[in-house]
Amino acid sequence: MKFSGRTFSAVTDASGLWIVQLPPVKAGGPHEMEIRGRNTITIRDILIGDVWFCSGQSNMVLNMERVKEKYPSDIAAADYPQIRNFFIPTVSDAAREHNEVPPGKWIAASPANVPGFGALTFFFARDLYNEYQVPIGIINSSVGGTPIEAWISKEGFKKFPHLSERVANLRDTAWLNPVMKSARKAADMMQ
Repeated sequence: MKFSGRTFSAVTDASGLWIVQLPPVKAGGPHEMEIRGRNTITIRDILIGDVWFCSGQSNMVLNMERVKEKYPSDIAAADYPQIRNFFIPTVSDAAREHNEVPPGKWIAASPANVPGFGALTFFFARDLYNEYQVPIGIINSSVGGTPIEAWISKEGFKKFPHLSERVANLRDTAWLNPVMKSARKAADMMQ
């Protein structure tokens, strides 16, 4: 892999995954990354800066489109190519943990794109950028109405044995399947 004038290498594991840890790089960009294996992939327009992971319920999901009447001038002035948003698409699966992020992409803040940004995360990113003048990345992984238990790994629950049975029921597909079947049946009847 080549990045910022330097070459790095890695070996894939049995499943084809690999990782390279880059040394600190000065904030800025855009940069280009070239990854070579059986084929070559080039990723352009990479920024180096501060990345914030934002998560929560409906208050974090609420996007600028839904509040555009209240903030029209903020949307019109949202020309911030160094603010990027990555909204992680919702994948619900109580039975197992996922290591892969569903497909998505980084989107630069512009009047055309900002309506799709989370309102809270946009204002947070804008204020950070205006204060520190470094690229800001927002990773928004939010799902309205989810309890905190949905965001904690099996390993994390070992510290809270009094919650183990409740969480085990959510992860037990034998318990969950009839509930899901009933929900699908109700949804079908509504159509």
